Amino acid sequence: MKSHAAIFLIGRRKIATRDVGQRRSQGKHFKAEGKLEKINSLDKEGLKELYKAIIKNTTISEKGGAGLGFVDMARKSGTKLEYEFPEMSTDYAFFCLKVNVSREKE
Repeated sequence: MKSHAAIFLIGRRKIATRDVGQRRSQGKHFKAEGKLEKINSLDKEGLKELYKAIIKNTTISEKGGAGLGFVDMARKSGTKLEYEFPEMSTDYAFFCLKVNVSREKE
């Protein structure tokens, strides 16, 4: 099966927005949504601890799948991850993720 994905980068003066989209089966949709909800519930220190726990306790395959990417995006952006899963059919949803990253150094 072909992969259906898209990545967009929109730059503004102080913020760069990254929009990512990918077709997901409904089962994967619910799993990703649970991870994203957990990540968005954490503060800066909580994200740091989750990142360490994933590195320490997870075997990462060649395809990834440990959830480090979501955690890393949340840590580096300093903002909540914006996401939605519009339904494409009874079997698939389209995963949309938006991350805003400040261009200014802290």
